[in-house]
Amino acid sequence: MIKTAVIMSVYNEEKHIRKAIESIMNQTYNKWIFYIMIDGSTDNTHDICMEYDEDERIIVYSRKENKGLAKSLNDLIKIVMRYHPKISYIARQDGDDVSLPDRLKKQIYFLNKNKDYGMVGSWQNNIDDNGTIISSNKTHENNKDIIKDLFNDNPFCHGSVVFRVSIFKDVGLYDEDFARCQDYDLYLRIIRKYKVANIPEFLYNWRDGFEFHNMISVRKHYVGLARYKRYCDYMQIPYCKSNYKENHF
Repeated sequence: MIKTAVIMSVYNEEKHIRKAIESIMNQTYNKWIFYIMIDGSTDNTHDICMEYDEDERIIVYSRKENKGLAKSLNDLIKIVMRYHPKISYIARQDGDDVSLPDRLKKQIYFLNKNKDYGMVGSWQNNIDDNGTIISSNKTHENNKDIIKDLFNDNPFCHGSVVFRVSIFKDVGLYDEDFARCQDYDLYLRIIRKYKVANIPEFLYNWRDGFEFHNMISVRKHYVGLARYKRYCDYMQIPYCKSNYKENHF
C-alpha cells in the first residue's frame, strides 16, 4: 500500500535530474509514488524524465510555461490529495539534489511514531556541481530549538522535508506570491499548530549552486515578507505585501 508521495518540480536540470530521480528509486523504503512536474524547461530535462515514465511508480507532468516552484508544488499536492486520498505523507525532492538511501525510511518511521509532529527534515551535506561533499550542515533537531530560532534562520533544507498530508488541509498550501522562500512562509504557519523536527543524520545532499548565492538579496526580501505576513496574522490586521518596507530601522 502506498503511504508516501514524493513531489518534485524541475526547471532546466538536465545535468543532475537522473541522480535526483534515481536517489528516490533507490530508497530502502518502497511504499512511495513519485510525481514530477517539468515546469517549462527549455533544455533536455523533459526527455530525460520521460525515460522513467514507464515505471508505474513515477508520474511525469509537463507544461510549456514556467510558473514557478510554489505553483508547481501546489499543483502536485492537489493531485496527490485528489487521486490518493489515503496517502499519509508528502516528501519533497529537488531536481539537482540527492536523497540518501535511508532518508524516507527514517523520516516516515519518525512521523509514524510521533503523531503530534507535522513535518520532519534532516541534516544535509552540501555538494558541488560534481557531487563532491564540500561541507555539512547540522541544523536544530528538536521542536523547541527550531521554534526558538526560526525567526532568525531557516533550519530546514526544503528538499529534505516530509510533511504529514493533513497539515495542508489545516494551514494551507504554499503561498504563490513568494517567488523565493515559499517554504519558510509555510514553516511559519506550520509551527503554530504542529511540532517539527530534523532527523540528526545526514540523509540529504543539497547542491550548492551559484544561483542560490546570486539570489541572496532576493531571498532576504521574501524572508522579511514572510515574517511581515505572520506579524499581520498575529496582530489581526490586513496583510498587504505592498505595505512591507525593507530596511526601515
